[in-house]
Parts: sequence; structure tokens; C-alpha cells
Amino acid sequence: MFDNFKSTILNIFNFINIDIKRTNFQEIYSEWVKLQYYKDSDKNANKILSAILENKSYDWSDKNLSLLDEAWIQYKLRDFYGIEIICYGLNKFPSNTDALRPYLFYQNNGNLN
Repeated sequence: MFDNFKSTILNIFNFINIDIKRTNFQEIYSEWVKLQYYKDSDKNANKILSAILENKSYDWSDKNLSLLDEAWIQYKLRDFYGIEIICYGLNKFPSNTDALRPYLFYQNNGNLN
């Protein structure tokens, strides 16, 4: 959608058989994309996962992480990598790997530290 806005809109209109009245796609896209606050969620979550798995420092305090992003990161860590996030005492999701690291626990091998 972000990479081919015009063709996506045209395909939708063709599929539902609606005539196109406006053709200022670039103007509409420019306004629409500014409102997509979570458009980089997947990319940001994957960067966080990579930093955790590679034991690198990474700060995401300037990213717009949602509760769903946090849950998805926790899911991926648990189900794909056998890493739990210890939630007891963790009232706010950390905004960098250094603050998150003490809450990480390998399911089979113990603490990450």
C-alpha cells in the first residue's frame, strides 16, 4: 500500500466497480501517509528483535511503539527463540535493549546475562 498507493486504490475501485472521480493520487497520498503513525511498526519491531538476539544496544524511545508491537515482540521472543520476558515488576515496557535485558530469560538455559 505504501509503495504502490495509486495502483492499490485503482485495484480497489475496479474490484468494487466504482468510477474514479479524482485523480490527484499524489496529493491524497501525501496527506494520508502523514497520518499513518504506525507505518513503520514491523520494521521497528524487527530491529528490536535483531538487537536483542544479537545482544546489541538499541534505543527505540523515539519510536511510536504500541501495546500490540510490544506483545508481538514478546510473542516472537517466546515462540520462536525460547526467550521469556519476565513481566513481574515490569510495569512499563523498556525503551532500549539495555533496560530490557534484565527481564529476559531463556526458557531452557536461564538468564541471558
